[in-house]
Amino acid sequence: MKNKCEIFFLIILWYPLSLLSQGEANNWITTTNHYVCFNSGYPEFLIPPPSYPTGCGGWNTGTGCHFFFSFRSCSSISDAEGNLLLCGNGEVIFNAAFDTVISSLYGNINSNQCVFVPKPGKRNRYYFFTTPYVYSSVGVRYSEIDVSLNGGLGGIISINNLLLNPACQKVTAVYSSNGKEVWLLLHEYQSNAFYAYLITEEGISSNPVISNVGTIHQPPVPPSSNPQLNGSGGEMKFSANGKRLAVAIRGLGLVELFDFNTEIGIVSNPLTITLQNAASVEFSSDGTLLYISNDFNYQLAIDTSEIYQFDLLSGNQSNILNSMTKLSSFVHNTMSYLQLAPDGKIYNTNWHYPDNLSVIQNPNKTGFSCNWDFNAISNPPLYCGGNHRSLPNFFRSYLDKNILFDNLCFGDTTLICTQTNTNFDSIRWEFDDTLAGLSFSIPNQDTVYHSFSHPGSYQITLKRYRNAQLDEAKKMLYILPVVDIAFSDTLACPNDTIEVFTADNYCQFGWLNDFSTDTLFTDTIKINQLGTYWPIITNYDEYCGLLDTITIDYVEINPVLGNDTAGNCITNPYILQVEYQNGDSVFWSSGETGDSIIANFVGEYQATVFFAGCSDSDTINIGYGNLLSPDLGPDVFLCAGDSVKLFGGSFPNAEYFWSPTSDTLEQFFTTVPGLYILTVSNICGEFSDSILITALEIPVVNLGNDTTICIGDSLVLNATNPQSIYSWQDLSYDSSFTVWETNDYWVIVENQCGIATDSISIFMDFPLEINLGNDTIICQGDSLQLSIINYQLSIVNWSTGETTPEIFISDSGIYWINLENACGVFSDTIELLVSDPQFSFPDDTLGMYSGYIELSADSGWTAYFWENGETTNQTVVSDTGWFSLQVSDSLGCTTSDSVFIIDVSAIPEYENSKIRIFPNPANDELFVTNIPEKSEIFVYSLLGQSMPTKCKEEFGNAKVLNISHLHSGGYVIGIRESGKSVGKLLFIKE
Repeated sequence: MKNKCEIFFLIILWYPLSLLSQGEANNWITTTNHYVCFNSGYPEFLIPPPSYPTGCGGWNTGTGCHFFFSFRSCSSISDAEGNLLLCGNGEVIFNAAFDTVISSLYGNINSNQCVFVPKPGKRNRYYFFTTPYVYSSVGVRYSEIDVSLNGGLGGIISINNLLLNPACQKVTAVYSSNGKEVWLLLHEYQSNAFYAYLITEEGISSNPVISNVGTIHQPPVPPSSNPQLNGSGGEMKFSANGKRLAVAIRGLGLVELFDFNTEIGIVSNPLTITLQNAASVEFSSDGTLLYISNDFNYQLAIDTSEIYQFDLLSGNQSNILNSMTKLSSFVHNTMSYLQLAPDGKIYNTNWHYPDNLSVIQNPNKTGFSCNWDFNAISNPPLYCGGNHRSLPNFFRSYLDKNILFDNLCFGDTTLICTQTNTNFDSIRWEFDDTLAGLSFSIPNQDTVYHSFSHPGSYQITLKRYRNAQLDEAKKMLYILPVVDIAFSDTLACPNDTIEVFTADNYCQFGWLNDFSTDTLFTDTIKINQLGTYWPIITNYDEYCGLLDTITIDYVEINPVLGNDTAGNCITNPYILQVEYQNGDSVFWSSGETGDSIIANFVGEYQATVFFAGCSDSDTINIGYGNLLSPDLGPDVFLCAGDSVKLFGGSFPNAEYFWSPTSDTLEQFFTTVPGLYILTVSNICGEFSDSILITALEIPVVNLGNDTTICIGDSLVLNATNPQSIYSWQDLSYDSSFTVWETNDYWVIVENQCGIATDSISIFMDFPLEINLGNDTIICQGDSLQLSIINYQLSIVNWSTGETTPEIFISDSGIYWINLENACGVFSDTIELLVSDPQFSFPDDTLGMYSGYIELSADSGWTAYFWENGETTNQTVVSDTGWFSLQVSDSLGCTTSDSVFIIDVSAIPEYENSKIRIFPNPANDELFVTNIPEKSEIFVYSLLGQSMPTKCKEEFGNAKVLNISHLHSGGYVIGIRESGKSVGKLLFIKE
C-alpha cells in the first residue's frame, strides 16, 4: 500500500503549527566525536563549530580531536525545526555551541544510557537523566535546564537530584496516553521492579508506579570478571508509540519484552528471550518488530556480534520466539548498538569499523526483506572522530510516526495520517466527533481528513492487521482554538486606569506584562501602570491566530512643588512655586491660580497642572514655628511607686527645657514630687508653664472590730483620709458615720492612689436575767445540766472555769455563773447535793444446803428487787450460781451487790491436802503450789467440761495459771500424776 502521508509530509513541512515537523531527534552526537544530522531527511556528517577544540589541526585533520567523548552514554535533543539544543554524556551537558552547561553530573560515560526529556507545559525546560555505572551508589539522578537562559545557550535550574537508588544503567521515556505528560521508566538493581514516574507541568511525581515483573537484574552466577556483565547493563527502550517495552540484561544473557500501559504506567505480560550478551534493543517504527543485537562473547572469547529480528504480530509468545530471524553475524565487532532514526531506519554501530554505520533499510518489514546493509554509511574523508561505540538515546515519542496530524486549527480540515504502513494487510481509522454526533470508521487509507466541530481533545485509533493479528495504535489529537485579538497602543492621562477586554467562545485568558512575571488570571485587565501587556490562553497549550500586545503610555506633566518645608515663624510665610514638564494652567487647593502663591497657613497645599485635556498634581506640606502655648495642666498628686507624665504639648521644630531636671525632651516621666517648669522655644520665642506635684498615699481605713453596745448608746465610725471621697452603706459621703442600732456597716475610701474599704458589725445588747433554778439533790453517778439562754454577745464564766452556755455537774457543792455584756455583769448560784447509798452482801457463800438457802439484806431501804423477782429484804434460793439484789433509798438512788452460791457437797474430797491454790476467788492469775513432780493440771467447769488454760509461769513445784479468759463463776482444778488423779480443788473466777 502506497504511503500517501509520506508524500504529503514533504508538501506541508513548512507549516508553523505542523506536528509533522518532528526534528527533536535529528541531531546525533555519538561516541566518540561524531555529529550526524537528519535535517535533510537523510544522515549527514557535520563538522562542529571551528572554535572547538583548540590545540589540534582542525576538525577535518584526522588528528583525534574530541569535542564530545563517551564510551556508551550519550543523548541529545533539538527543537521541532531540528536545531540542536543540548547534548550530554552522563557527566557533562553541552549546549548548541558545544560550550559546557553543566560539568559535574553524577552519571558516567561508561553507563549504558542517559536521556533528555521535555518538561510538559514548559517549552524551554528539559530534564537530563543520568544512570550509575556498574555498582555505583549514586543512583539515577536528574538535572533541569532552561535553554532560554544565557542568550539561548541554556542555564541550570537544578542539578543531581536523586530519583532512585540502587538502580540499573537503564532509562527510557515516552508520552502518556494524553500526549502531554511523560512516563519516565527506571529499573531497580538487585530487583525485578520497574519504577514509572509521571512527569507533569508541576514536575516529577514523588509516588512512582511500581511493577514487580520479569527477571531480577543481578550479577550472574558465577560472577563475570567484566563489570559490564553485572546484570545492570543493557539497553531499555519503549516502542515509539509506548505500547511495548524491551529490556536487555547483559550478563544474564536475556532480553525481556513487556506490554506498557501509557494511561496508568503499568509494566506487564513478560516474554523472555535468551540471547548471550544481549546489549542493544530497538523497535521498528510501527512497533511490531523487535531487533536485538549482542556484543562480543566474553565467556567464549569470540569477537562476533549478531542482529536478530522478532515478529511481535506472529501470534502467541511461542510463535514470537519462533519468528526469530538472524539478520547478521560478523566478526571483529565487540559492540553492536541499534537506534531508530527520524527517517524510519535503524542504524547499527560497528566497533571495528569506526568510520561506518550499518543500516536496516526497511525495519517495518519481516525477515530478510528488512534489508540490513553492512557499513552502508561512511564518514567523510579525513573526518575528525574516533569510533561509533554507541548511538544516542532519545525521548521515544520524538520517533513516533505511527499517527501524525496536521492542520490543527479549529475550522480547518485536519490531516490524520501514518508513515509506518508498509507491512500490513489492512488498516482502519476510528474516531468520534462527539459534539457533532459523528463516529468514523475508515478502512485502508493512509491519510484521512476531517473538520472537527469544536476545539478540544479527540482520541484517534489506528487498527492494523498482519496475518490476522491486530496491532492497535492510539494518539490524542488536540484541535486548537483560533483567536485573533488586536489592541491599539494607548496614551492615557496620569493616574488613569485602562480596561482591556479579551473574549473567545473556547478560551480562558490570563495576562502578563513586561515588568512582572506574575500572571493575572482574568479575561479583563485594569491597567494603571506604564508598560506592555499581552494576554495568554490558560486552557490550551497552543492556539491558532494572533494575540496582540498593548503598550500603555501616559501624558507627562510631572508637576513638582519640592520637598515639604518648615522652619519659618508664622509671621514670615513661604512663597510656593510649582515646576512642571508640560502645562497650560495651574489651580491650587487654596483656590488660587498661577505658578506661585503665598502659604499663609500650616498644612498641605496641592497644585494641579492642566495640559492636553489631562491633569496631574503634586502636594507639599508647610510647617511654621507658631507662637507657643505650653500647658502642663493643673497641679497633681503623686502616688507612691507611680510616676507622672510631664507633657506640655507637641510643638514641631521647637526646643524644650525642664527645670529643675535640665531635661530637653518633649515629655518625660518623674517619680519625685516638686515644682516643675517647662520652657519651650522656637523661631518665634520662649514660652513657659509650671506644675506642682504633691506626694499622696493610698488611703487606709479601720473601723475597728465588730462591737456590741447597750441599747440607748451610740458609736462614731471614722474613715478620714486626705484627698479622698467616701461611700457608706447608706450612700452617705461624710468621712465619719454615727451608729445607734444593730446592723452591718461598711465604707469605701478612694483617692487617686487607690481604694480602701472596711466593715464592722454593730450589735445592741440588753440587761441580762439569769436563773439557774433551785438547789437540787441528785443520785451518785447522775449529773445535772446547767444552761443559759440569751447569752449572745456575752462573756460567760462558770465557777468551774468553763465558758460554754451549758455545763454538767455531778459533785456536791455551790455553783455560780457570771454573764457580761455591754450592759454589765449578771450572776446566779445553785447548790447541788449528791446521794450515795451503800449496800453489800457478806462474803460469797459456800457450803451445803438442803435444797435451798436463805439470803437477806438489812432493813432501812425503801425498795428491794431480787434477781428472782422478790421485793422484800429476804429471799430463798434453791440453785447455785450468781444472785443479785438492788436496793433504793428515799431519794430513789439505787445500789446493788451479788453473791455466788455453790454446792460444795458435789466436789470430791481432796486427795492430796498439800496442794494449795490462791487467791480464791481469783481474777486473772491463779497460783497452784506443792504440785507433785511429773504431774499435769487440768481446769474443768462445774459441769465437767474441760477449759483450755495455759501455764503463764513455773517456779519449781508451783505454777501460775492464766485464767483471764474464763467467765465469772466456779471451776475445778484437777491434778494427774502418771495418768492418775491425785487431787481436785475448787476456785471462784471473779
